[in-house]
Amino acid sequence: MKGRLFLLLTLVCGMLGAWATTARGAGPALYPDLQTTKPSGLYFDAVTLSDGLVHYVLRFSNTVWN
Repeated sequence: MKGRLFLLLTLVCGMLGAWATTARGAGPALYPDLQTTKPSGLYFDAVTLSDGLVHYVLRFSNTVWN
């Protein structure tokens, strides 16, 4: 019985130690600096979606880079 308790405590402590190291090891969030061109080629279109209804959408062209 004491052996099982010792094993359980060892596993729990090991898991907590691994979790603490992972949480501290993460650095600040890095977000991309996305840039876009001005939209071009704007036009309205009618599209039938999966719900069977016609939806009016605005379509355009654009370029995105980091």
